[in-house]
Amino acid sequence: MKKILLIIYLVQISMLSYSQKININFIISIDNNVNPTISNLIIKAIKNNTDTIVFNLDYSPGNLIMKKKDYQELLNKETEIISFELTYSEICKENIEFYNYKIESFEKKWLKGYYFILYIYNTNKRKYKKIFNPIPTKEFTYEYDSPNGSLRRVTKRKRKKCLK
Repeated sequence: MKKILLIIYLVQISMLSYSQKININFIISIDNNVNPTISNLIIKAIKNNTDTIVFNLDYSPGNLIMKKKDYQELLNKETEIISFELTYSEICKENIEFYNYKIESFEKKWLKGYYFILYIYNTNKRKYKKIFNPIPTKEFTYEYDSPNGSLRRVTKRKRKKCLK
């Protein structure tokens, strides 16, 4: 009887540790919308220069959520991040438009800081086309802020204090 209880206890502990999630303080702003409708959020990585791994993420404004096991594997020095990808949807009049963003220069340190704010601008939209040049072969650009530093893109013209 004691063995059965011990086995049940160990199985429960292993299931709890497997299903634990980690919340990363991560804000995604798309076209100055801090509450975007995001889906298909993934990080693609390579482990030991051979195996491609896809990490599925959940997002709610301010929180990037992933399994603790995946987070530890992603931050392992044998794992190299290939890209951070997401799909953004917005309603324009009576249509729903979908935009796919793939950031190929994603860094592990973005997941480790106290916070990270990612700003994505769709350069197909007239408002942002006048200000930003897109990333080569892409239809968007991005900037970010974190305790480790910031990235600001060179602009075509002077920015207003607040992009509206």
